[in-house]
Amino acid sequence: MQFEHPELLYALLLLIIPILVHLFRLRRFQKEDFTNVKFLKKVIQETRKSSRLKKFLILFSRLALISCLVLAFAKPFFPAANKDLKELKSLIFLDNSFSMQAQGNQNTLFQLAVNQLIENLESDVNYSLFTNNEIFENRSGSEIIQNLQNIELTSQQLSFRDFKIRADRFFKKSSNSKNQLVLISDFQKRMEL
Repeated sequence: MQFEHPELLYALLLLIIPILVHLFRLRRFQKEDFTNVKFLKKVIQETRKSSRLKKFLILFSRLALISCLVLAFAKPFFPAANKDLKELKSLIFLDNSFSMQAQGNQNTLFQLAVNQLIENLESDVNYSLFTNNEIFENRSGSEIIQNLQNIELTSQQLSFRDFKIRADRFFKKSSNSKNQLVLISDFQKRMEL
């Protein structure tokens, strides 16, 4: 459990106040004179025990109330451990078919995609990359960048069914991790659902 405002937990020191009040109230004794104490002795012992129990119950309820107020203002929360602490597995599909030779702004679509991948990949993170004819699994970002520079265009094209089979196979291997899929293609008719 973590707190949004942990500095407010110092207010738990206020729990001393009800304890001090309780201790000072217990020191007060009230004497009452009776003519015949013999008959009332049993009643006095029973009321002392019940009053002592009531005083302790009141003390604990005050302590619980102050503790709950302080904790409520400190805003406790449980971090999303399941999602954030899992290892991120990234699978990148790069279409290297001849259709990616279409001219973009200054370069071909394939070259633009490769350049954007090179800019955005982190060198210390592991990625898996597959193209229409090659597979690079669990490689560091720097290795993927080197492989990207050596990828050639091919006449092969993956159908969406083949792509889905490869992606499902990859994600089954890494079931204990958070998965990320990146598709880079011009999405020709063969890639239709």
